[in-house]
Amino acid sequence: MGTFNVSQQAFLHVETYNTPGLEELGINGLLGLGFDLVRASPINLAVMQRDGRNATWGSSVLRNILSQDDLDANNFIALDLARGDDLEDVVGGSFSIGEYAEPWSAVAQAPKLYQYPRGGYRWSTLLEGITVGGTALNLSSALRDVPPGRLVTLLDTGDASAVLPQHLRNEVYSYIPGAVTFTQDGEQTSIIPCNTTTIVEFSFGGQRIPIHPLDLSYLSAPIMAGGQNYTACISSILGEELASQGFEVSLGDVFLRNVYSVFDFGDPNGTVAGQPYMQLLSQTDPANATAQVVPIRNRTMAGLPPEIEPAKLLEMLRAEDPTIHITTSSTVTLSMTSL
Repeated sequence: MGTFNVSQQAFLHVETYNTPGLEELGINGLLGLGFDLVRASPINLAVMQRDGRNATWGSSVLRNILSQDDLDANNFIALDLARGDDLEDVVGGSFSIGEYAEPWSAVAQAPKLYQYPRGGYRWSTLLEGITVGGTALNLSSALRDVPPGRLVTLLDTGDASAVLPQHLRNEVYSYIPGAVTFTQDGEQTSIIPCNTTTIVEFSFGGQRIPIHPLDLSYLSAPIMAGGQNYTACISSILGEELASQGFEVSLGDVFLRNVYSVFDFGDPNGTVAGQPYMQLLSQTDPANATAQVVPIRNRTMAGLPPEIEPAKLLEMLRAEDPTIHITTSSTVTLSMTSL
């Protein structure tokens, strides 16, 4: 793989699977980027039970690469998710092992975001704050022993979205001018103006990391209302209670395409100095991002059905469907057939 060679490596031979979309993307296999722990995968345990404790060919591909002599001091991976021409999708990028992509080498000086809780098998750390248009939101963890004002947050390279606790997701979109929130089949989402320039920031290690306004929504399929099709911009941040999984926030591509990210596995002996950590270098300039919204969305939406104000669109749907109920908080309930 690249310039690396692993002479002996165990793989799962998978004949059937139920993960959608892999074939459509031309993906023929998966190599995980997580920690090489027995509870994360039983392959290594099975190999060691057969060939002894010194057998390494059951370890993950990444562990077998990082354990090579010339990488002992560079026990990390780095990821850059490149944007397409419309700035709204991930198209390519770079993945490196033990080295930084040259344009983003300053990430080496970024704050170290140590794994929390320590000794876990996920790339989770503490989120220190969220601001929307400069307004700070109140953070309070549902997990035991988490410091006040912090949320345990997973940085998930395998997820295209972002997930916040439901009340926090709703609060984020409540500060976006013109946004309305609705419930459909028990799930809440929001419609926001497609040209919104509101900046949402996530704080880690004392640094605020801005999210491009285009990452706050995606273009809907045509919505029929009043006998005409319309286009709407649907919230891309989801709301779900994840605390039972040991973390409360999951930040995938919606967040990660705004940063150059480093995941350092630390010292395999588990010393304090070698505790696993993450580093994030912001790639989104708020001034440039807000200036890009209108021309990009105008170009992307050319030829699509027109957009109307979110509140007006929902009122039109309500006039046609008695299951739509607008509350005083601008929350709207829709049936499955409304959109």
